[in-house]
Amino acid sequence: MRVLLFISQLFLSSIVIAQYSPQQIISTSINAPLSVYPVDIDGDGDEDILSGSAGKISWFDNLGNGTFLPHQVIDSNNFNVVSVYAQDIDGDGDMDVFSASDANSSSNDPIAWYENLGGGVFGPQQIIDPNMNVAFFVYVEDIDGDGDFDVISASSDGPIRWYENMGSNTFSPPQDIYSWTGLWRLGIYLRDIDNDGDLDILSETSALTSDVNWFENLGNGVFGIEQTIITGSMSNNLGIYPIDMDGDGDIDLIESTQGSQIGWRENLGNMNFGNWQSIAINGTVGHSVFADDVDGDGDVDVFSAYINSPAVGLISWYRNLGNNVFSPTQIITTDINFYKMMHTSDLDLDGDQDLISVSAGDDKVAWYEYDSSFTDSVFLEISSFNRTLTARVTPNPFSDYTEIILDNPLNTDYGLSIYNILGEEVKRVNKIAGNKIRINKTDIGRGLFLAYLTNLNTGGRIFIEKLVTH
Repeated sequence: MRVLLFISQLFLSSIVIAQYSPQQIISTSINAPLSVYPVDIDGDGDEDILSGSAGKISWFDNLGNGTFLPHQVIDSNNFNVVSVYAQDIDGDGDMDVFSASDANSSSNDPIAWYENLGGGVFGPQQIIDPNMNVAFFVYVEDIDGDGDFDVISASSDGPIRWYENMGSNTFSPPQDIYSWTGLWRLGIYLRDIDNDGDLDILSETSALTSDVNWFENLGNGVFGIEQTIITGSMSNNLGIYPIDMDGDGDIDLIESTQGSQIGWRENLGNMNFGNWQSIAINGTVGHSVFADDVDGDGDVDVFSAYINSPAVGLISWYRNLGNNVFSPTQIITTDINFYKMMHTSDLDLDGDQDLISVSAGDDKVAWYEYDSSFTDSVFLEISSFNRTLTARVTPNPFSDYTEIILDNPLNTDYGLSIYNILGEEVKRVNKIAGNKIRINKTDIGRGLFLAYLTNLNTGGRIFIEKLVTH
């Protein structure tokens, strides 16, 4: 058997059509949507969509099967609602709404909440903090470990604060975790970074410094000083996302860099992170990254949004094939103008994670269905003739045999290689005859395998699919 030493290098030769539907527009009727959060607003068992935009907080009622009613306004007296969140803060069984708004002023940017009165009807705005300078983020979690939900906010201009839930729908005055201004902050996340049972704060600073910092939760809502865990000289980050990539119970980091790369770093413990491990090199300007196990196979898949200019962008995903080996770039959509945010949710209740995006330039709230029933593998090879090669792998998974069928309009000669998850080549076909080949389970054994085509004219290798034998 021949060992595949550099799997990631093989991924650069193709762009793959994702297992996501074409873009399905939920709305273009709200001005400049800026934030999105999936949550069951009306308590009917499916997740609706909460959105903040220029001037409004709105929600879209999910009627089932991914169909939505027009937006229903929660509040229309905000300037730019840059962050929305939902949590049952009053313990009455429905999800209340929280917002951070940028009022385009130096200080009067409110952190607020709206009580869900039942059935998706909301009470008036209740201000938690009227003077958050350049408010940009809001979260609602139990910060002090007393069993109720507190509120945490952050400014893109520096300050991070929390507000203790005092009961009876009241909150303490702002308690500064970090008060210095002048540092442009791209994002904050609440995660238990040090695995001690409470939520710490992970902070991503601007592309000018590109540091990743954290504030340790010392207990009872007391936080330590800011500590840098990844310096800008290591990463030049444009986006991060904290999640357990390797299933070992701690929080790793996915990063998108100014060098148009996406990768991740393993949490080695004691707040030490390992070397960069590449996921993709895209050649475009990264904007943000997101991650979730969208296909329910137990490992974490990765999403990215890229912009070449505010009006030209795309959203892609990278399927985790096992052991953090990733597929090539799989484009979900290029039809976004001034991308702002994405999120995953099972909108159609079919057991997998669909994707939601908002983009401000085209006033678009949209979703993309993940088709978990799709078992044929389809990909494109871009050629100078502007033609495509299509491959189908069916059935997959299989217990006896599968067939790889090529629609090959250029009649290009291809070979086939199949590798196990350790990178060992378990089957090779030097040339596929008649654009069709059968792979028997007895040829490769039981388990998880990666299949590649080799263009015999150019030597380029193209990933087809993850094969699974029962």
